[in-house]
Amino acid sequence: EGEGKPLDPARFHDDFDRLATQAGNAGTRVALEPMPMNNLPTIQAGVDFVTAVGNRYGGLTVDTWHVHRGGTSYAEMERILPAEYLFIVELDDADELVVGTLWEDTVNSRRLPGEGVFDVPAFVAAVHRAGYR
Repeated sequence: EGEGKPLDPARFHDDFDRLATQAGNAGTRVALEPMPMNNLPTIQAGVDFVTAVGNRYGGLTVDTWHVHRGGTSYAEMERILPAEYLFIVELDDADELVVGTLWEDTVNSRRLPGEGVFDVPAFVAAVHRAGYR
């Protein structure tokens, strides 16, 4: 949501690569989270980005809310997620309809797994089949 300025894709790529290298040098990793309201709005966009960067210390966070609201099916997510870049899985739930903006909905209207309409067990099964442990 930043300052509304256009993103320079080459700079984003280089900055993320540099950050991931710094993380690796510090003995950790950095995970990027695709969100339907940012410059990587889908899981596919996130996968394309981290695989283009190709830094083993830079990967993805995959969140049930962002997958659902971003329009990615669990079958597609399972097919496209490279296990070596899947660092974090976040579980939550929500109602079917977005309340306010996407940003307002993600911040204010999340529910615990099982309290909304997302099929959280199917999401867990899909990331497991994709290789996440």
